[in-house]
Amino acid sequence: MQLHKDQFSQIVFDTETRTIEFKWLAHPPMDYLLECFKLSVSLIAKYKAKYVLADNSIGVQMDMGTQRSVIENAGAMKDMVIEKYARIVPLDIFQEMVSYKIADHTLGVFTDSAKFKVFSNKAVAMAWLYSTVEAPFEKDDVLLHKSAE
Repeated sequence: MQLHKDQFSQIVFDTETRTIEFKWLAHPPMDYLLECFKLSVSLIAKYKAKYVLADNSIGVQMDMGTQRSVIENAGAMKDMVIEKYARIVPLDIFQEMVSYKIADHTLGVFTDSAKFKVFSNKAVAMAWLYSTVEAPFEKDDVLLHKSAE
């Protein structure tokens, strides 16, 4: 079910799997990033999503001020029940570092048990989201980061 779509992003909810998929469609202005974060957080909480797939494969980058704002607004995440959060980014060290930084400062706000991993391949990310066991990755699977488990 489509929850949101505009020229920059779309948010879809799969009622069967309780998955929210957020996808960047185009590079937005910086002020839009924070508003989109707030919208995503409210929809994740409202629909009690267990899984989140955040697709940033186009490489939208946040400036430092926006990163700080996202971290400062992490308290809004306290009502979430997320089990796994997969983020898709291009193979880019900067994207990877920003993903670590934000995850480290936000995921602990609402849970100690949520698992977080960064991927560059959507199929691999989705397979991980719905897996019940941690399987080893094949040679062509790209896992950029995983939370401590």
